[in-house]
Amino acid sequence: MGTPQLGRVAQFTLLSLRDHPDLRTVAAIKDGPMLVEGIEPEAIAEGLAELAGQNLAVQDRRGWRLTAFGYAFSENVYRPAATPAPETATGVADAES
Repeated sequence: MGTPQLGRVAQFTLLSLRDHPDLRTVAAIKDGPMLVEGIEPEAIAEGLAELAGQNLAVQDRRGWRLTAFGYAFSENVYRPAATPAPETATGVADAES
């Protein structure tokens, strides 16, 4: 199986479920600490469905949660990056002389 490609809202919901596993419903994710203005509940539900379609999350009687594959995927693909190099106005990192 290749690496799943996720839309932006699916990425948001993946990270929310990973970092805040107690927030298991659309409403809890929407109003949680990772709050992003303008994300509608319908978009979050679609993001969760996208995760489920790629076996990254499942819904049970308590709400949504990551699968083992979803958790491993989130850790390997969406782990925090190292501090980025300073960028110029062109968006290209400055090279040291």
